[in-house]
Amino acid sequence: MSSGRLRHPSTGNSGKRRT
Repeated sequence: MSSGRLRHPSTGNSGKRRT
């Protein structure tokens, strides 16, 4: 899942967990 814009990133996709 390349969705780094959710409330709970799967595995820090692109490091966009706290954007």
